[in-house]
Amino acid sequence: MDKEQRHTLAKIYDDPHAAGVRWRDVEQLFLGLGAYAKWSDPSHLTVELKGHKESFETPARDKNAVLTESDGTKVKDFLVSAGVTKDMAQG
Repeated sequence: MDKEQRHTLAKIYDDPHAAGVRWRDVEQLFLGLGAYAKWSDPSHLTVELKGHKESFETPARDKNAVLTESDGTKVKDFLVSAGVTKDMAQG
């Protein structure tokens, strides 16, 4: 993971609202973790990481939109289920 991806990971774990985290940043985080991530259509990001698969619904056609509180929780829960820890943000 690069510095920006580590920052995104820390933000998701530290802030229950994931305030200011954009879907584009989340996509890059997943890729930095070695995940398969693909926009299956303009409003669905499908991710597979360490045998765990999830489809995230996003605002249509806006990858720069920020996560809602429930989006942040869903992303964090997915990362936890895949074994991604907050410590990984330390690099």
